[in-house]
Amino acid sequence: MNHLDTKHRAYSQVPLSEWPHGLERELAVLRAFPDGLAARLDLKFMPSQDNLDSFVGALVELQNRKCFALLRHTHYPAPGTLIFANHNSNDLAQDFRDLMQALALTEDDFLWVAPEAAPGTANNVNLIEAASH
Repeated sequence: MNHLDTKHRAYSQVPLSEWPHGLERELAVLRAFPDGLAARLDLKFMPSQDNLDSFVGALVELQNRKCFALLRHTHYPAPGTLIFANHNSNDLAQDFRDLMQALALTEDDFLWVAPEAAPGTANNVNLIEAASH
């Protein structure tokens, strides 16, 4: 993959045009919106569109070659930024831990985590419920 950002040791940014096949499994929702994440993580969120809506997104690849998409659809009613992982992952919990470590994230950074990625954590909440608060 063509890396846009090589100064980070734990991850690099990949162009949206190189979106890997299978990167479509909802992993988590970050509290922060793309503009805040862009500054915090030194990422460039680029506009694009999928079959649901227009969105801004960024792809990150970790040193272990795992790739994740961070995106926010234009008309998404709930707060935050979605994170997608590969749907063929054999260990979503390990993927989540790898991502948290690479991006220096804590559990407090998340509104929701897929139950199979972080079983037993307190932030496995319903997104609709989170949006109404």
